[in-house]
Amino acid sequence: MTSMPENAPEEYEILVTPEIVRGDVNQFQQLLDRGLRSMERLIVLDLSQADTLGSAMIGKILRYKRECEQVGKRLVIRHCSREMLELVRMIRLDTLIEIQP
Repeated sequence: MTSMPENAPEEYEILVTPEIVRGDVNQFQQLLDRGLRSMERLIVLDLSQADTLGSAMIGKILRYKRECEQVGKRLVIRHCSREMLELVRMIRLDTLIEIQP
């Protein structure tokens, strides 16, 4: 599911749902690809509904960050639960991608 917040039209938001986390990583890749094709320069991964991230998804996020940079876009992660933020910090993803509240 993707959405564009009304208060920030310059952002392209990708809502990472439990179905995406537990489902086929190809579906997640399709959402990422749409973000790259969008006109917005800021891509937001909203992790408010995600309870975990598998290794395949983490790999896709890291590759996606590089792809965003190559086309002049910025990737940020938002709305992590306390547990998700702990995981993000444990794997040091926060040193590579900006984490916002």
